Parts: sequence; C-alpha cells; structure tokens
Amino acid sequence: KAYDLESAVIGREQMKTLAETDALTETFNRRALADKLVQEMERANRYNTQLACLMVDVDNFKHINDAHGHLAGDGVLRALGGILRREQRTVDIVARYGGEEFVALLPETGLPGARIFADRVLKKVAGQDFGDGTRAIHVTISVGIACYPDERVQDSESLLKLADQNLYKAKMEGRNRYRD
Repeated sequence: KAYDLESAVIGREQMKTLAETDALTETFNRRALADKLVQEMERANRYNTQLACLMVDVDNFKHINDAHGHLAGDGVLRALGGILRREQRTVDIVARYGGEEFVALLPETGLPGARIFADRVLKKVAGQDFGDGTRAIHVTISVGIACYPDERVQDSESLLKLADQNLYKAKMEGRNRYRD
C-alpha cells in the first residue's frame, strides 16, 4: 500500500509538471504563468514588496523561420528558454507566453534589478550562435519591463499589458534593447 501511495503521489506530481510546462522550451506555459502571476501579485501586496515583469520577444523571428526553417526556429526558442532559465534565480518564474514571447517574473525586484536582468539576457542572447553548427544564426531580443507597485498597474492583466507596451517601445526604437 505504501508503494502504491508513493507511486500515486509521484504520478500526480509528474502530471502537474506536464500540465504546467511548455514542451518545447521547458519553461512554464501560459496557464501556469497566469496562476503564478496572481500568486506573486498577492504576495507583493501582502508583504509590501516589488514585482518585476519582463516580456521578452525574439526580434525578426519570422525571418529566422523563413531563412532557416521552422526546426531552426524551434531550436532558437529552446535555446532562449535555456538562457532565461539559467539566468533566473530560484524564486523567479520564466514562462513561454506564446509564439516567440516569454515572460519573466522577478519577485522582490524593482526597476534597477529588472534592468540588470534584462541587460544580462540581452548580452547573452546577442553573443550566442543559435545555429546548428552548419550555419550561424544570430538572434537579438527586445524586452519590455513593468514593475509593481505602479499607478498604472492594478492587477496581473495590467502588469502584463504595461510590459507589452514597453516591449512595443523597444521594438519601435530599433530592437535589441529593453524599455521600461
């Protein structure tokens, strides 16, 4: 009976992991992000701390797919997910938001810390060859940063919306940069 119980618990944990994880990038998926974002906003409210939200988008991703194929594009997303996971702290949350967009939540982090994280990731991505060894694929990203508390942010949706607006600014101002 103990073995059956242990197997059931392990099975439940594996199912939860599968349900929360994006299979390609091994980051959280959008549904898990929504749950974790609500939790982190509540935590920031309860303990009067800050929460940084970074929306990350691959620059000119359609060109990568068109020039190198969708498998190469998948490889870029997989590698970018790996970079974000390696750069995050244990308390941070990284999720694939959709397509070539990712979101990083940095609890107890204000704008200066978010800028440091964004700058570090921008440099890592720009300095890496995402190719498969037969030809180089160079990638840049743009990042939009939003922090809570902020008078423009009332809930998790408005935090994501502000990060997305700042991502749009980074794209419009030339890409390969962050904006807050």
